[in-house]
Amino acid sequence: MAALNPGTTAPDFALPTMDGKRFSLPEALSRGPVVAAFFKISCPICQYAFPFLERIYKAYGKKNVSIIGISQNNKKDTAGTGSPTFRQFFGARRTAKLRSPA
Repeated sequence: MAALNPGTTAPDFALPTMDGKRFSLPEALSRGPVVAAFFKISCPICQYAFPFLERIYKAYGKKNVSIIGISQNNKKDTAGTGSPTFRQFFGARRTAKLRSPA
């Protein structure tokens, strides 16, 4: 997908979540603003950003703001097998979404 210009409405999409549910952008937008963070587990900039996204969630998560992480990796890699997992280590304690079923 090409980058969106500022002010452009994002296209509708739905993705599976790590816990087997379904995330739908139109449904989330009906509840309020959505911050979507696209990431790859090997990306150092992504790793640096997650603690800041966690702070945004703590500040605005109860105010109908959805903050979602969309992984470019498969479910196994996103969930991690080590201790701590990617999500735990980088402060991404919310349910991540997957870019495509894996």
